[in-house]
Parts: sequence; C-alpha cells; structure tokens
Amino acid sequence: MVWIPRKAFLDWRRAYGSVFTYWMGELPVVVVADFESMNESFEKDGDAYSQRPSFVNDFHKLTRGGTLGIISNTGQVWQEHRRFAIHAFKDLGMGNEICEKKILTEISSMISALKEDLVEESAELIVPNEHIDLALGSIINSIMFGLSFCHQKDIIYGAIRELQYCFDHLFQVFDAEITEHKRQRETSSEDKDGEKPSDFLHAYLNEVQKYERKGVTNSFSQEQLQNVCFDLWVAGQENVSTTIAWGIAHMLWNPSIQKQLHDELDKQTSSSTLIRWNDRKQLPFTNAVVAEFQRIANLVPQNLLHSTSRDVLINGIKIPSGTTIVPQISAVLYDDKVFSNPLQFNPARFLDEEGKFREPKEFVPFSMGKRRCAGEQLARMELFLFVANLFSYFEFSPGREMPNLKRSFGPAAQCPTFSSHIDSLCYAKYSCSLWSVPPRNNFAKMECIGKNCLVHDTIQWTNLCIVLMFTGHYINRAFLYPYLIRGGKPMAWHIFYHAKHANYSKNHISSITFLFGFVIYLSGMLINCHSDNILRNLRKPTKLATKYRMEVLLSMCHVQTILEKCWNGSAMHYAHKLLLVWHIWYGLWATSSPELSNITGGTSKSLIIIQRIDEPLYHLCSSIFQKKRFYL
Repeated sequence: MVWIPRKAFLDWRRAYGSVFTYWMGELPVVVVADFESMNESFEKDGDAYSQRPSFVNDFHKLTRGGTLGIISNTGQVWQEHRRFAIHAFKDLGMGNEICEKKILTEISSMISALKEDLVEESAELIVPNEHIDLALGSIINSIMFGLSFCHQKDIIYGAIRELQYCFDHLFQVFDAEITEHKRQRETSSEDKDGEKPSDFLHAYLNEVQKYERKGVTNSFSQEQLQNVCFDLWVAGQENVSTTIAWGIAHMLWNPSIQKQLHDELDKQTSSSTLIRWNDRKQLPFTNAVVAEFQRIANLVPQNLLHSTSRDVLINGIKIPSGTTIVPQISAVLYDDKVFSNPLQFNPARFLDEEGKFREPKEFVPFSMGKRRCAGEQLARMELFLFVANLFSYFEFSPGREMPNLKRSFGPAAQCPTFSSHIDSLCYAKYSCSLWSVPPRNNFAKMECIGKNCLVHDTIQWTNLCIVLMFTGHYINRAFLYPYLIRGGKPMAWHIFYHAKHANYSKNHISSITFLFGFVIYLSGMLINCHSDNILRNLRKPTKLATKYRMEVLLSMCHVQTILEKCWNGSAMHYAHKLLLVWHIWYGLWATSSPELSNITGGTSKSLIIIQRIDEPLYHLCSSIFQKKRFYL
C-alpha cells in the first residue's frame, strides 16, 4: 500500500486528535493538525517555534557546505537575512505598482508568445506551464538581478528542465550575476552605498559594504548571498507555477467553472487592457478561483520541520525544548469541518451568500508564525494577475487525454505534465481610434439622423418624445455599447449641438409617420441589444487563429441602420439616399464574407446580386476593404 502523506495526516488526526506524534525513522515528530492549535502555538508564541531541527542543519552541511540561505537557517543569521529580505523587497516595490508593472510586462509577453504558438502550431497541443514558468522565472529574475528572460525562450526552458535534476546550473548562474554586479561596482567611480538599489543583489551588496565600512562582524557573505538567491528564486518561481498548473488541470475537469470565470471577466473588465491588481475588488469569483487554486494544490504534503527553543504547552500537552514539530498546513486546507468535500474543486466555497469574496481564517496557504512566507505579497499578486489575464484571453480545453490529478510523493506536490488546447477569446474584443472607419462613418450617420429628429426653439411634446427616443438610442450606441465592447473609447458629444435643426407640427405625434417610425425605432433597438450580446459572447472553439474583420462583426448593425433611414421619410432626401445605399451595400458585402458565413453556417448570395447590379462599385469597394481591414 502506498503511503500518501495528505491522507495519512487526516486519518491520524481523526484517530488521535489534532496534536499527535509519528516517527520519522528514529526521530519523533510532533504534528499540529488543526487551525486553532496552530494559532495558539505558532502564531501567538512564534519565537518558541522558529528554530530548525539539528538533523536539517546536518543535511544542508552535506548538500550546501553549511547551514546557509534563509529557509534552512536559524538563530541570528536567519533573523538578519529574513529581516533584510523583507525590507529589500519592500524597497523594490513588492506589493505595489512597481511590482505590478513588472508582472504585467511579463504577462503581456507570455500572452503574445501563446498567441504566436496558436498561429504557428494551429491545432497542435500546447503545454501551458512552459510559458508560465518562463514568465514567472523572468519576474523573480528581474527582482533578484534586474534581468529578464526575453528572447531566451529555448535556453531557459532547457535550464528549467535541467534544474529539476541538478541545482548546480542555478548556482553557476548566481555566481555569474554576483561576479558581474561586483565588477560593475568596482569599475564605477560612484558611491553605491547610498544609491537606491535596482534589484535584490544590488541591495545585498550595499548591505555588505555598509557593514565593512563600520567594521562590524555580520553574517552577510558571498556564500550566504548565493544560497539566499537560491532559496528566494526557487520559492518565487516554482510554487506559483505549480499552483497555477494544478488550477488549470482542475479547470479542464470542470468546464462549467471555467465558463463562469469567463463570464465574470468579460462582464467586469475592459478588453483593451490587461487586468490590474486594483480590479480584484470587482472580481469576486476570480478571487475565489485563485484561492481554490491554492487550496486544492496544497503544495507541501508535509510542511518544513520546526524545533522548539523552549518548553511549550499545546492543548495542555507539554512539549519539551528541542522537540521536532511541524504545523501541518495540508490538514487545515483539507479540513472537512471548514471546507466541505475538500477534495472537490469548488471556488464557490470562498463566496458568501451575497456572492462577495470571503477568505476564512483557516485559509493559510502561506503558513503561519515567524516562518510565514516572506514573499506572500508578491505571490498573491502574481497568482491573481496570471490567473485573471490568462482566462481573460484564453479558454483551456483538454488535449488528447484529461490531465492526471494523481499526486506523486515528494517534498512538493508536483503537477504531472499535461497538454491542452488553448483557444483565444479575443474575437469580439477590439479597439480602434475615434477617427477610424467604421466608427467615424457611424458618427456621421448618427448626426445626419439627429438633424431630423432633435428639437427646435419651441419645445413640444412631439419634439420631447423624439428627443427621448433618439437620446436613448444614442446613449445605447455611443456609451453602453462602446464601454462593453470597445473598452471605453471617447465619444462625440457635438451631435447635441444640432438640436435646432428640426421642427414638427403639434399633431405629429399622432401621425402614421411617427407611429411607424416608433415601431421601427424599437425594432432597431432590439437588433442593437441582440447584436451586442452576440459580439460580447462570440466564441470560435474550433479555430484557433481565425481573425474577424471589424466590418464583418458590425454588419448586423447596418440592418438596423437601414430601418432608421426610413424613419420620418429621411430616405427621401438625396444625401440620405446616398447613406442608405452605402449601408445597404456595406451590410450585404459584410454578410457575404466567409468569416460571417462560418458563424451563420451558410453563404450569402447578396454580394452576387449587388455585383450584377453595379460591377464597378463592387470592385471599388472590394479593393478598398481588402487593403484596409480592421482586425480584432
């Protein structure tokens, strides 16, 4: 029978209570397996639990040449370096806009790379975590050394795979960066001590120089720096990447949850920009998905071992000084008293009755106490921004087979490698300048209509009704529609200056012309709403690289435009006749395009008819639109 740590700790807690002992070979290990006991011990009396067992130090002497770095260290060395790391990361912008900018830069590059792969590889399967690994590694690399992984895709992918088997390569990279930073400091005539650091390595060397000038004995050294870089780099890249990998794997098994996430992202965010950290307040379900990613991933089957520095009491049980003890976070994240059906992927558990995001106190993926993750703020920001933007731009579907959710035994719960189909969701998300076509043409059209329906100096009921109708239409087309589809581009206000161009009789409101126009107006508005809904929810899951021209997507609106031209006999005027002909041609030409035929499932014959009626006009317009296309 295979021993599964996660299941074993849960079974032992049910059998022996929340505090129990198991034997690791000849070493007794006390396990604290519930939140209340952890909170009373590791959180409220953290100093007593911040040491590491002696055998951990012996192990690192064999593998690293000494007790080095932050994670495995204890005492004054650990305190000095942890304190320094937290302050250095804060100075470098961790958790604020500086850090967010670095993350979004790498996310933008990752999205572009994924789109390129979609075009190049067409229907081929993609391993999403290769791109995610590269982006996350580039983020921590820029924070640590001020360098990005741009244009080194193949080299870095190979290095990451090699690092799974041998860490020597990573130490060689750190040595090279440390040497280069030192060389730059020695050749520069500037005083680097008081200079604001540009990266973690710069900050560390400033700290070393500060102690050297004071002549104070300290724990800062090149060997220690090398190991600190190792701890921070691996923790900053691997944990977030593995969490996202487990999350995507579970999403492939739960397509309805992925659809719910897409719906919220489409509804609440702009399509023209990346989702930002401040947007999380409007995205409760997205926050819930991120939290469930962390909970279900439950990365550490057994948490890192601690050692008590003095005698302590836990739930009335005396624990002697020097006892090996572990806060078993995995048992808390899978506690069925807090998280019902804990092995089921269910983001709704993080939403209250009103649909707002809530984070229960038992949700402690970053551990507790003095050894709590020092990079928590960075990890939280990375997880939210990566998950939100990935699922805002792409839809993930299973590859040749569903991902394996079985966990392998090891120090961390690595997600088995899987491939998936990735579909771009940006078909109905586009942006264009205020003066481009067709928006410019649409504004001219709306102004022509406005001249014939807005009020004169004398305000009458007829004029007011028409003004309200037109204003409602204008708000829908020029404000609601653009903010939902075009991402909030500026709109033309000057149409309201045409309010003195129309005059109607007092009994016009009861005339056949007005009543007929009102019916057509309502029909046009319904067409608007329907077409808006189609554009917002358009999906093409079978074609990865298809690009739809803007005029094709807007062709449905031209049917409504034709109806508008009939309102109040405006089509009888020569200028409006030209606009009417234009919109008829424009709509028929667009609906006959192969892209729209793919959507509707049939090929329109309208273009053939127009071609027979006016061959020169057909060739002229076709050449214009073939040369100037507006892609999504």
